[in-house]
Amino acid sequence: MDEEAIQKMEAELAELRPLKDSSAKLQEEFRAKEEAWSKEKVQLEEAANPNWAKARATIDQLKEVAKSKGVELNDDGTVKSNPNNVDINAITQQAREAARGELLGNRLEELLEQYDPESAKVVKHYYQKLTQGEGLTLQNIGKFVGQAERAAELDSDKPIKRATTFSGGRGPRYNEPGSVDSSRVEGLASVLKINIGDKK
Repeated sequence: MDEEAIQKMEAELAELRPLKDSSAKLQEEFRAKEEAWSKEKVQLEEAANPNWAKARATIDQLKEVAKSKGVELNDDGTVKSNPNNVDINAITQQAREAARGELLGNRLEELLEQYDPESAKVVKHYYQKLTQGEGLTLQNIGKFVGQAERAAELDSDKPIKRATTFSGGRGPRYNEPGSVDSSRVEGLASVLKINIGDKK
C-alpha cells in the first residue's frame, strides 16, 4: 500500500470515530480498520529503512518464541500474561541485542563494500580485534573500520585496495587515429591569426 491509501484509511477512521460508541457492529468495523491502518503504516515506515525490516523480523521471531512459552505481549511490548513465569527482561534484552546486532552487522557490511574482497577480509580481521570489548554504535562503527584499515596498512606489506566502481556516463573521449582535436586546431589558428571556416 502506498501513503495515499493509508491517508484514505485514516480519513475513514476519522469518520467512524464519533460513531464507534453507537453500535457493536460499528465498533467492530472501527477496530478492524484501525488495526489494518496501523499495520499498513508500520509496513510503510519499515519500507523506508531496509535495516529496520530485518530487525523487525528478528523481533517478531522472538515474540513467537515468547508466545510458545506461554507469554502474551501487548502491541506496545508490555506483558499481557505470563503463566510460566518466563523472564521477560531476559527476552526483552535478547530482542534488543538481536536488533542491535542485525543493524550493526548490516552497517559493517555496507562499510566493507568499499574495499575489494581480499582487502575487506583483512580490514574485517583488524576490525574484530579492535572492537573486542568496545561499545559499538551506528555512529562510531565507521571510526573503527577506519582504524582497522590503518592498522591493516601498517601491519601488512600489501596495500589495502578500494573497490572500483563505475557510475556510468560516457567515459573518456578518445580521438580516432589520424584525427586532430578540433579545439586544439581552433586554438592554434587563433594564436597564428589564421581564419578557419566561416567564423567572423
